[in-house]
Amino acid sequence: MGSKLKCMYVVTVGVLMLFTMLIFMACISSTGGTSGFPIGRFVDEYNYWSFEFDEDGTWHGFEGDTLVISGKYAINGNLYTEMTHDYPGSSKIPATYTWTYDGKNLTFQLWGEDANSHRKSVYDGPTYTRSE
Repeated sequence: MGSKLKCMYVVTVGVLMLFTMLIFMACISSTGGTSGFPIGRFVDEYNYWSFEFDEDGTWHGFEGDTLVISGKYAINGNLYTEMTHDYPGSSKIPATYTWTYDGKNLTFQLWGEDANSHRKSVYDGPTYTRSE
């Protein structure tokens, strides 16, 4: 009888681990490019700054046609979080913004705090239009 209980315990633990892994994988899949977040290039109204968002959760920032910064992002519903960036000398603390997209225009609004004033200036306020 003891070995039967042990076998049931092992099976139960295995099923719980599988279930936990499936939930974890579902959470990971909510990074960039899902949940309706638009993929592609978006340019500010002055054609000076643009973002390019890839499906794999990578973003790139351009001044004109010059790539100046890249990083990773994550999406959770209407929350966009810049997870990383490679801009030298700049605070590497993640920040979260709400995002809206009407099929053409993409806007961000600060959700919480952002210790990086440059990042805040490019996300919080400007409207970005999909570049064709």
